[in-house]
Amino acid sequence: MTAQAAEDIFFDGEKFALMSLPTLPQGHERFTTRTPKAALQSLPRIDATGHRRRYVGTWEILYGKFYLRDIVGIYKLTPGPSLEAIWFTGTLRVVSGDCVSFFHGGFVSKYATEMFFDVEKGKVKGMRVERNADPDRIGR
Repeated sequence: MTAQAAEDIFFDGEKFALMSLPTLPQGHERFTTRTPKAALQSLPRIDATGHRRRYVGTWEILYGKFYLRDIVGIYKLTPGPSLEAIWFTGTLRVVSGDCVSFFHGGFVSKYATEMFFDVEKGKVKGMRVERNADPDRIGR
């Protein structure tokens, strides 16, 4: 599988790459599908192998809660406030800094800083940070 395009996530006012695919609010009244033409207009590279899922979500962690702010591609949110992601339970992997170990598949590559958020029914229950050294720089 090709390395996949990250979702976007905002945390502490900064934009990061979300290397996880949170479940989507299937059945929510504001969550709908787009026509193929509208999907292509909202996400021009939708047919690229790096967009295998055919959408990109924009998420946010704010005041200890996890939200879906927007989505482009084959899905859309109708106008309104961000959706509190009460349907989601799992771990989010948020990365920043240089890629220190690239793998051409999924979300396997390692980054300088990786934050892991444990979420239960849309509420952040814990967070941990891992710092990854560039293996080419070790011992220099």
